[in-house]
Amino acid sequence: MGKGRLAEILNRVREDVRAGGHVSESLAAHPQIPQLYTAFLRVGETSGTMAEVLQRYINYLKIVDNIRQKVINALIYPAILFAVVTTVVLFLLTYVVPTFAEMYKDFSSQLPLPTIILMRFTSFIKANIIPIVILILCLTAAFKMWFKTPSGRIKVWGIILKLPLIKDIIGRYFVSQVTRTLALVLGGGIPLVPSLEIIHNSVTNPILAGRIKKAAAKVREGTSLAAAFESEAVMESLPNQMIHVGESTGSLEEMLRCAGHPGVCGHAARKDVCKKRQGA
Repeated sequence: MGKGRLAEILNRVREDVRAGGHVSESLAAHPQIPQLYTAFLRVGETSGTMAEVLQRYINYLKIVDNIRQKVINALIYPAILFAVVTTVVLFLLTYVVPTFAEMYKDFSSQLPLPTIILMRFTSFIKANIIPIVILILCLTAAFKMWFKTPSGRIKVWGIILKLPLIKDIIGRYFVSQVTRTLALVLGGGIPLVPSLEIIHNSVTNPILAGRIKKAAAKVREGTSLAAAFESEAVMESLPNQMIHVGESTGSLEEMLRCAGHPGVCGHAARKDVCKKRQGA
């Protein structure tokens, strides 16, 4: 959202407030504003603790940004490796193999069939490099348009979540995002079911968002949060156990925070989970 668009939204909000409306209701009318932010503004307006609520939201954004940076750093090496391999393969196909193909033309002996196929393939690429580049650009544009559709996003994310190494990094990131956001929303005084609806709308992974929506429906029917998450495979076993302990002991918000930051709380949380489960 550019500065011009933001200024336009703020002007409309100012006019609504002057007319007697609430900031949260005015901002909620604009889809560019995160639903999580407007929900917290609503809590702050109701409880009279706007400054404290906004500070909690700012701290949450800092934590989420830190986690996002860690995920990006973890994906840098695979990305560099993929780029190097792709560059080497393209260099071999467009320069090295055609060079050897010119040399092999002088030999009278019969070349192996795989070698002939490779030589003809690289010659075709070299002779039609411009149409191939245009085709790749068109396919990329078509893929971006398809990815914006609900079915396209679900299929792409389904493939991403099956990739080795990447699926673990992405999965842990979303577990951290869900648990920390849910802890923040619950700590702000929002009930559990509306909190899950806010989380469902703020998660960028459509597959996980769908699972959270189904889990919210089960919680609304009386199922515990841990049981609903487990039945819908929202997250792994350890975070689910921590949520179960949090529900049993009345410390759900604390356990959600711990589940969302395993690098700091993981070892202690495992001990706490085991101790409390044995005590139960």
